[in-house]
Parts: sequence; structure tokens; C-alpha cells
Amino acid sequence: FNKMADHLEQVVSTLHITQKKRVQLVQELGHDLRTPLTAVRIAIENIHMYYDEMNTQKRTSPLRTANHELNYMQRLIEFLFVLSKMNEPDYEVDFHLVELKPLLEEEIQMRRTNPETRFRWELQWTGEPVLIRGSRSLMIRLIRNFLDNGNNFAKKNVGIKWERSEG
Repeated sequence: FNKMADHLEQVVSTLHITQKKRVQLVQELGHDLRTPLTAVRIAIENIHMYYDEMNTQKRTSPLRTANHELNYMQRLIEFLFVLSKMNEPDYEVDFHLVELKPLLEEEIQMRRTNPETRFRWELQWTGEPVLIRGSRSLMIRLIRNFLDNGNNFAKKNVGIKWERSEG
């Protein structure tokens, strides 16, 4: 009976920890949604305020930024749906091999065209492609947070050094 009671206590404890982590993750996703929402709002406001002064090429940049941010928001919302299904018995984690370089290139390219970027963004990648087994949307989220924090908090240029090790 004691073993059964201990096991039940562990299960309940694990459920509480899982629920706390889920709440924290939802809060983080909510925070992550604010950044692209603000970028879309700024892009639309800029086009609205300066439409007559902008030529077609100048209108393209904020529209491209808005489109990129809307795509990111869509991925975050899809991740929220995945999160809501995690307790279902037939839920399986959607991990697969994802190449890292194209994800970095896409995010850095968007920063190059963003007028609020504080730095000149460069990606120096040598060597073979790097494939990581995981969730593409989680990797994008990690990369965006990393680059956003670099842009917001660094005093000088931000360097990214990629090293590969076995293990």
C-alpha cells in the first residue's frame, strides 16, 4: 500500500510540475507574440503615414517585414494548438531533422531590412550543413529570441560563433 501511495504522490507531483511548466510556456508564447504584433503594427502605421512619400520599393520593405512577422505569429499559434493536445493519449512530438543554416539566414535577412535594427547582421558559416533533430517552430523561436536579445541589449556588435562537437 505504501508503494502505491508513493507512486500516486509522484504522479500527482509530476502533474503539478507539468501544469506549471505549461502555464509558464503559454506565458512565454504570449510574450513572444507581442514582438511580431508590434512589428506588424509599426509596418502598417509607417505605410499609412508615409504612403504618399514612399515609392513602390520603399513600401516593399515594411510589407515584407509584416508578412514575415505574420508567418511567425502563425507558427506560434500553431504551437499553442500543439501544446493544447499534449495530454491527449495519441499525441506524438513532431521532431524531425531540421537544417539550421536556412533558419538563421531567414531571420538575419529580415533584420537586414528592418529599420529598427541596431547592427549590421552577417552570418559567416563554414563547413557542412548542420541538421538538428527537433521541432522547427521551437528552433525558430529560440533563434528569434537570441537575435532579438542581441539587438536589444548588446552595446556593440554581436558575434555568433558556431562550433560543432561530437556527442
